[in-house]
Amino acid sequence: MQQKDINDILYNLLSGDLTEEDERELGNWLDHSPENRRRYEELMNSEDFVSSYHAFHHIDKDRAWQQFRKRKIERKPSILVALLRVAAVVVFVIIGSYWYMTRDTTTPPVLTEEVLSAITRAEQSGRNEAVLTINGKQRVVTSIPQNLDEEDVDESNNDESVTTLPSTVENVEGAATLVTRHDKEFWMTLDDGTRVHLNYNTSFTYPVHFSGKTREVELSGEAFFFVAKDQKRPFIVHTPQGDVRVYGTEFAVKTSHADREQGSVVLVKGSVGFTLKDGMETIIKPGQEISYNGLHPTSVTLKNVDVTPYIAWNTGVFVFENSTLEQLMNVLAQWYSVENVVYEDDNLRTIHFTGSLERYGDIKNVMQAITSVCDVEMIRQGETVVIRKKQK
Repeated sequence: MQQKDINDILYNLLSGDLTEEDERELGNWLDHSPENRRRYEELMNSEDFVSSYHAFHHIDKDRAWQQFRKRKIERKPSILVALLRVAAVVVFVIIGSYWYMTRDTTTPPVLTEEVLSAITRAEQSGRNEAVLTINGKQRVVTSIPQNLDEEDVDESNNDESVTTLPSTVENVEGAATLVTRHDKEFWMTLDDGTRVHLNYNTSFTYPVHFSGKTREVELSGEAFFFVAKDQKRPFIVHTPQGDVRVYGTEFAVKTSHADREQGSVVLVKGSVGFTLKDGMETIIKPGQEISYNGLHPTSVTLKNVDVTPYIAWNTGVFVFENSTLEQLMNVLAQWYSVENVVYEDDNLRTIHFTGSLERYGDIKNVMQAITSVCDVEMIRQGETVVIRKKQK
């Protein structure tokens, strides 16, 4: 494979336009020699690679000269043509370099009306809430205060302790940690314009202001990221099992809430790579999920998935695909603070359910929706829900 070909493929990879043919050719090139793979890994792990590569790719001297000659030069003596060619290239490089170095390279994500509506409903329902920890103090927040790094955060945690993820990011000056409870979620906007949706039982640590050549955060739990594009500063999500390096825009990350031994990354748009601790990077394509098991996993599983269930909660619904009634109730019990679910017949646990349920609705309406399709009765007795066969 010629160098030009691999450059084009790497460009498609970084821009999220990698085709199946590109992927096959990239695989063949990597398998061709250990040297190719070494070079690839060095490039992809280099903090300067993304910006350097895009700068190189955009400054195409030959194309600039051809366009200049076609529009501006008719028939001139050969010496004049040569001088004009040199001048055109020099001017283009100077202007192109200045434009690249001075332009704002960050492009905020664009959220759909459906997502924006869900954010409003989350706020109105009281579900949008987290415990903010900064400078060793905690407070309950429903939105991120302005001038957070200057905010005097009072301790107001309702005597409830929260567990934060031990983090390298929190050692950065001005870092903050958000923790959601079992019945809350949280929408936030990072310093670069990235939008993050934290699910319940999630810990998220981030710098109040990004500085340096990377944008790094840490996650334990589940979150969906709408990442602002920035060719000069890669976006990296650290998890207990490995790191997600972002080359695209929208993806979901989930680690096990209980023991953090399981996790997955699902890509919706763009391109991301996942690297296990002390492992190689695996590139994920849109519509794929990478999953792993074990506190110190050595391998990952990559498969194609329907991304609908992974993005539905961003629009204010729970989506269940062939889930058992017990699995469904485990989710709803946390969300609606149900302490106990009693099944009068254990066979009821295995009833299967497929459908969507309103995330911000009243539990009574949710229970009615379930009973209408599962042929069961649900009775709420205080903090307990009793499930029995429908009486005839």
